[in-house]
Amino acid sequence: MAKGEIRALHEEDHAEVACYLAGLGVGDEDPRFDLSEEGRRIERRIRWQLVENPARLEGLPGGHYIRDADGRVAGSHLAIPQSFLVGDQRMVGLLSGDLRAEPHVARYSGPMFLAYLRLRGADFHYATTANRNAGAFWEQRGIPPV
Repeated sequence: MAKGEIRALHEEDHAEVACYLAGLGVGDEDPRFDLSEEGRRIERRIRWQLVENPARLEGLPGGHYIRDADGRVAGSHLAIPQSFLVGDQRMVGLLSGDLRAEPHVARYSGPMFLAYLRLRGADFHYATTANRNAGAFWEQRGIPPV
């Protein structure tokens, strides 16, 4: 069983996580992706969502990522703050986004999601989609699909 470590996602990690999300592991040379375009585009998106976002919650990491035994990013989960207006009250929800893990560290995806749920400071946590793998995770915990 492959070892891995779940780490909080901070600004200094954005480039490496963007590389992972672009489908190009750090140190790989995959001709399907042009990091000068795709990696930078994703890094800009992450920077806006987690750093420049007006709903940003100070002191809160931008999610988590998995570093495998070889020191490579092998999974990610973004925690993106979003503002909502409920009546005349402003609330901040923390959107679950880009939750993924490579097969050799897949067992860390559930704990990484639970680490997201433990992030404090937002009024609520939410996700807009889930795949079949996530469905199995929730069914094991007795939570039915909506």
